[in-house]
Amino acid sequence: MNTHQDNMDGATPPSIIVAKLFDDLVAALEEAHLSIAEGRIEDRFRAVTVSTEIVSDLAAGLEEPAQDDWTRRTGALYRYLQRLFLAANLRNDTKAIEEAMILVEPVRRAWQCMAAEEKLRAELARRGVRKDAAAVADWLESAAAD
Repeated sequence: MNTHQDNMDGATPPSIIVAKLFDDLVAALEEAHLSIAEGRIEDRFRAVTVSTEIVSDLAAGLEEPAQDDWTRRTGALYRYLQRLFLAANLRNDTKAIEEAMILVEPVRRAWQCMAAEEKLRAELARRGVRKDAAAVADWLESAAAD
């Protein structure tokens, strides 16, 4: 198993793990893009390799072959990202990295929202608070103050 998953606590909810993986993926893609622009071939190779490993970890979490549309489309996205990473490495292609970043960012934001919701639920449960509007507003105010 990849070190990205090995570093995660077993009690961490899946949405938080996946959101972190997408954050790491974006960071690696940004590094790959910068490395290409600056002519740092070894750094580009490392960053694209990290991106490839992260997407492989994400793909391993899919239950394929699945019958649902979401899993099929997500699997197709991951396979396409892998092809973009290959192009980036073989041709030193910033366009491939840019396209990958455009495709990844909305998915990343969605997982960040799910992770934030999961954190909110866990915090409310920890405090023994009902999930009503007042409790959510109170928690958000205290979180913003931190």
